[in-house]
Amino acid sequence: MKKFVFAVGRRPRFIRVAMRSPIFRGLGLKELVWVLRGFNPESVRLLGLAENGNSGYVRDIDKKRVSRAANKGFSNVLGNKIEFQYFFENIFRVPPLYCLVLSGKISRGSPNYPGKDLHDALEEGEQLVLKPVFGGMSRGIHFVHQKEDGYHVNDRVLDATEFRTFVSGLDSYMVCPKIEQHADLSRIFPETTNTVRVLTVRDPLTGRIGIAMAIQNFGTRRSLPTDNFSRGGVCARVDVSTGVYGKAVRHAVDWRKETYREHPDTGEPITGLKLPNWELVKSTMIDRLEQYPFFDFVGWDIVISADDFFVIEGNHNPGNFLTQAHQPLLDLPELQRFYREKGVVDR
Repeated sequence: MKKFVFAVGRRPRFIRVAMRSPIFRGLGLKELVWVLRGFNPESVRLLGLAENGNSGYVRDIDKKRVSRAANKGFSNVLGNKIEFQYFFENIFRVPPLYCLVLSGKISRGSPNYPGKDLHDALEEGEQLVLKPVFGGMSRGIHFVHQKEDGYHVNDRVLDATEFRTFVSGLDSYMVCPKIEQHADLSRIFPETTNTVRVLTVRDPLTGRIGIAMAIQNFGTRRSLPTDNFSRGGVCARVDVSTGVYGKAVRHAVDWRKETYREHPDTGEPITGLKLPNWELVKSTMIDRLEQYPFFDFVGWDIVISADDFFVIEGNHNPGNFLTQAHQPLLDLPELQRFYREKGVVDR
């Protein structure tokens, strides 16, 4: 460990962040070497780098280099969920923005939608999603609905006074209706909205936008109230050509990879099933994004509904856990060319 701390001088900020990981102290010497090479502790474990080596994985330390190079100055549209709403509501189908909560006070929502008061929507029996304008990894998201016994906020039940106090403590929050997902996705795990991450990239060789990878997320009891992989959700790769799910994976508490063909909690089959409406998702995303060449590398979070889909958000420079759990990103030719053009890799 003393030798490791001495080596921190090469990459002080990255290493110090890595040392705050809950699994850092449990890493072996061979695993620590991979942290020094630019992978965070979770990636080292998930990808089995100490056992298998690096056969084309993008390093976590290079994430900032991608951030500076991707999406040609339009990253703010993706990072700010209000800007995202205003920009994309005329391009994709996005959940309507009912209202905002700013410093505990309710304000109007999108200028293209008449809006709805938070309390009125709950009185009408709607299920709502309250999410921060900034941030990611499902942090700070609240799923809210009203029943006879009170206001249900994630796993808590609040009375009217407690709920008013809860709302008054929110700042920079969006209020949207919860989208009803396709029945096939609810069947596999009904307790979360199970989103699809669609990774689009503009190939430097052709200049055309394409879908490099797609990953279907499913919530688990560990990840509640969301389907977030980093918080214990399970995910299956979607074959871009066919829409069929491959094997599903999730990380154990120590971040070692676990592989499944069925959902670990419900036992419902995953592998071999087909993602509903996949052809519609593919054609729409490619057609619309061809008109906006500055979005050259985005991870889109999508909810599949009964006969359509909703784009929930777009992630500028999305994290690598979800995708590289299934395949090294540099194994995909269009991504290899993209990273090389941006100066992130040499190969």
